[in-house]
Amino acid sequence: MLLFVGWLVLLVIAMLPPHSVTVLLSFIGAIALFVAAVRVSLVFPAAAIDRPLSFRAAWDLLAENYWRLLACVVLCYLPFSIGRFVLARLGGSAFFPIWILFDAAGLAVAFAGVAVLASLVSETYRRLSGVMPGGIVAGTAG
Repeated sequence: MLLFVGWLVLLVIAMLPPHSVTVLLSFIGAIALFVAAVRVSLVFPAAAIDRPLSFRAAWDLLAENYWRLLACVVLCYLPFSIGRFVLARLGGSAFFPIWILFDAAGLAVAFAGVAVLASLVSETYRRLSGVMPGGIVAGTAG
């Protein structure tokens, strides 16, 4: 919810004049929001297996692996964003029925990219926290 509010604030800032300053501030703010979102992203796979983490615990769990995870997130989603961009450009020059097909294919590519990111974050959480695939903590009897 905080990220959503942050995006709304950035949108309002970007709409204010002078645009040369506010667009730059919004861009820097968007990067900061993205960095913070990746930093606390381990909260979601932990909650999915009924082992909830606080945002601070997720922040601390990534202490030495944060930049590695950030690079992996960017590199994992980059091919999907390029594919979606290409599909949008190809579909943008076509007439309506063809455009709908390209837009649907672009949406499917975006969903596939989000699925890859979710599995990356889940695997990162599993390896950093020692949770086995069945939700069992390493070193305990299941």
